[in-house]
Order: sequence, then structure tokens, then C-alpha cells
Amino acid sequence: MIEQLPLPIRSSLKMDPQFMQGFITHLQPTLIRLQYALPIYNPLLEKIQEQYPSLYADTKKAAKKLEAKIDLPISEAEIGFMTMHIGASLERRRIEARRTKVQAGVVCASGVGVSALLVARLQSVFQNRIKFKTLSLEQYYQQDFEGLDLIITTFELQSTRLPVIKVNPLLSAQDIDTIREIIADLPIARSADQSVDHQQKIASIQQCSQQMLGILNNLVFAHIDPDASVEDMIGEASVLALGNQSMIEEALKKREEIGSLFMDELHFGLLHATSEGVKSAQAQFIWPKEGKFTKYPKIEAVVVLLLPKAHAMYEQKLLSLITINMMESTELKQAVLAQEERRIVSVLSNLYLEMLQTESFA
Repeated sequence: MIEQLPLPIRSSLKMDPQFMQGFITHLQPTLIRLQYALPIYNPLLEKIQEQYPSLYADTKKAAKKLEAKIDLPISEAEIGFMTMHIGASLERRRIEARRTKVQAGVVCASGVGVSALLVARLQSVFQNRIKFKTLSLEQYYQQDFEGLDLIITTFELQSTRLPVIKVNPLLSAQDIDTIREIIADLPIARSADQSVDHQQKIASIQQCSQQMLGILNNLVFAHIDPDASVEDMIGEASVLALGNQSMIEEALKKREEIGSLFMDELHFGLLHATSEGVKSAQAQFIWPKEGKFTKYPKIEAVVVLLLPKAHAMYEQKLLSLITINMMESTELKQAVLAQEERRIVSVLSNLYLEMLQTESFA
């Protein structure tokens, strides 16, 4: 049947094991329905015929081969489902061809808070199709766009030489469609096989490793008064931080005034800031001394992330990795909510090792 399709389509399908497996799985019940003349309804048939007339026609023509093999007619509804399988494969291949080329900057006030939360949602939708980089507002205004193709943000930003997409922090279906449309029109000329200076790559790996160790060695675990307010938590975090206490406290307060990131549905709160008073990237995990936070009964832990104003290359990404993993039911989140300090260190170390293995360091 595949051999009856136009050459570009059949060549693409043969290179897609996911399609082959999915299509065969689909055909098994299809043949049973045809043999027993069981009716089937395809609610998307009209849309498929309207939006993909050429692909539907090609699939219908190719299905003649299957009809001859089983000596049974194939309904338009069945052909519609087959068209959907073929179209999904072609879309996957098209995106796969671009996925190492499209890189998006996600902007928030500090680069480790809302942007990291949004990246988690974006990655769950686009997976490996887009590579995301979190940016602070300062980096945005400094036009620090090296290697980026577009900007995604949750608030209004001045226009730049790159497309800027404003989205809802919860990422609506319309936001997803908008991002897909922009990506489809991007004039990307970069090659995925861009050569990388090996000495520079080794130096980058060394630098990243040092920054990882710095964060791990300076992790702070604290238990505070369960009656503490957000202001009390900020004060405590400032005392525990490495750097200028008053500057850090002021930066945390200013960020909290923009909007609280105490998320009842996720059972944790996030305090974060970028400040000249911060010596190096650092993370704190704060829990109530006993019971629950009385003012925030659904919050089981508070994560504090601090980034220097002039931070090193990978520090922002390393802190963002903590936020991203707190968004889902990951092993890190389980360890944090269970207040297992040694496990937090172990899991975070593994996450950083995985990053070393997957980061391009280009």
C-alpha cells in the first residue's frame, strides 16, 4: 500500500518506525471491521477532506491495493483514519528535520522563575522539537540573542529583530498554534551540524561542571516557624544566603511584588531573584519545623533560587532545571516534599550529570 503513494511520501513513511508500528496496529482492527462489515464513524472526515484533499486522495488511491488484497471495499471513514496516520508521520518528519535548528528564548524577570515554569509546559508540548533557553529581562534588553530564533514571554516586550510571542503562563491551545505557525515560517539558515571548536567545548564542560559543584556544595536546607509569612521566609532566606543580606532581601521582595509563585496545586512555593548581592548561584529548600505552614496549608516546601546579576554561563540554566523538575511529579519533587535532604543532593547530582551528557556545549 505504501508503495502506491507518491515517492516523497513513501520515502518519508519508510523512515518512520513509529508510523509503521502505529499503522499496522491500526490495520488489525480495521481488517476485522471490514471482514464483519462493522460500521465506523469518523467525526473528522469532512475536515480531513477539506484541509488535506491531496493527501486524502493519495491515501484513497493507495488503499485500492489493500482493497484488492482483501477483496473488500474500504469506506471513506477508514480512509480518513489512514490519512490521519500518514499526515501525522509527515508532520513528525517535517518537525524532526528542524528540531535541532529552532531555539527559543523564554523571558521572565530573573530567568529562573516564571520562564522555567513556562519552559516545563512548553517542553511537555513540543518535547525535542524546540530547544529552550531561559532569559532574564536584563539579558533581553541587552539583546543577548546569540543562537536564538524567537522569543516567548508572558508579558509585553519591546520589539526586537526576533519574533516575540506573548503567551499565557498556562499555555493555551491558541498559544501552541501560534508558536507552531511562527516556527513554520522561520527563515532558519543554521546547520544542525555546526562545527564546534573542541577545545572550547572542553572548556565549557569544565566551566559547567564547576558551576554544578558550586550549587551542590552550597545547598541550604532549613526548617522554620510554621506560622511564617512570605515576608518571614524572605527574611530567613536572606540570612541563609551567601552574599549581601539586605540586597538579597530587597531583590526577593521586589520579585514577590510582581506576582506570587506559591502554587497550591503543585504543593510548593518559589522565591527567586537576581541580585548584585548574590555571590554565586544557590538554592535553598525550606520546610515548616512541624506540621504545615499555617498561612499556606497546601504548601509543603518552599524553594529559593538566587542568581548573581553577573552570573556565569550555565548558572541560570542549572537553577532553572530545579524549577522545571518541581513542576512535575519527578524524583526531585518527591524528595523535596518528603524533606529527604540526602536524596535531594543525590537526585540533583544525577540531573546535572544527565545535563552534562545531553548539553551540546556549542
